[in-house]
Amino acid sequence: MTTLKLLTRRELDIQAWDKCIQQAPNGLPYAYSWYLDIVSQENWSALVLEDYRAVMPLPFNCKLFGYPQLYQPILCQQLGIFGQISAAENATFLKTASQRFRRINLNLNASNFSRLPELAPGSMTARTNLLLPLDQPYAAIHSAYSKSLRKRLRKTETLLLCQPTKNSTTLIDLYRKQVGSRLNWPEENYQIVARLIEEASRRKAGLIRKIVDEAGRLHAIGFFLIGCGRVINLFGASSQEGRRSYAMHRLLDEVIQEVHQQENYFDFEGSEIPGVAEFFRSFGAHEEQYAHYHTERLPFWLRLALKTRKLTQ
Repeated sequence: MTTLKLLTRRELDIQAWDKCIQQAPNGLPYAYSWYLDIVSQENWSALVLEDYRAVMPLPFNCKLFGYPQLYQPILCQQLGIFGQISAAENATFLKTASQRFRRINLNLNASNFSRLPELAPGSMTARTNLLLPLDQPYAAIHSAYSKSLRKRLRKTETLLLCQPTKNSTTLIDLYRKQVGSRLNWPEENYQIVARLIEEASRRKAGLIRKIVDEAGRLHAIGFFLIGCGRVINLFGASSQEGRRSYAMHRLLDEVIQEVHQQENYFDFEGSEIPGVAEFFRSFGAHEEQYAHYHTERLPFWLRLALKTRKLTQ
């Protein structure tokens, strides 16, 4: 009989937890305890199968009129169930989570996608990630780039330089100016980013690279998370000049050159935006499907209250 326990963050054996994520065939760095502590601000519990054979992190907040609900934290593309599990055990995890929380909006990982049980119509939405295998010489990787990408990279060879940096403030400031203003990000999100980069760098689980011109002007900069065999394109931005100079093309290519044959995959992290997805595909990336899981069990008064709040916003 499957023994599944719901544990609070304080009740977890963190060493056993991180060992499970590290050894899981579908492990992702988003699920390490230190990562979850930062992106959820330590508001997460977990379902644990047997002696940490499989686990499911449960990031929650109480913004549902006081009811705890599961949500997807920022900078955390996929969570879900990690470890060696059967389809039946996969179903048990999801059923238990839906019984414990009134509403769930959570991205499962790609491995869970192939084991999804039959659930209520509309509860699962397929999403697309893009991965580039790194277990081959760079020349082979480069030869699979699209013709237009190779042409643009040639144009940048003598004009742009890639440099290492530890300055996360420069990255965050450029993102705030070029991207965050359109997303209407709260200040809290930038604080999470700063803490995440600092901790990942301390653990040697990430790197920052920037693209500058000969005059030292910044064109693009990005932070790349490293763990569980992946180098993840987590957080980056280009300046206005950088967009015209194809600086992000150069940045991604330089990092791919640096990490190839060291990790298994370069993970582009999506995207559902057609233009961005096409850009990532130009590097020869292939699709990986994962699922967004949504379910809710709300009393009538709460559904009415939520509808009213939405109409007045």
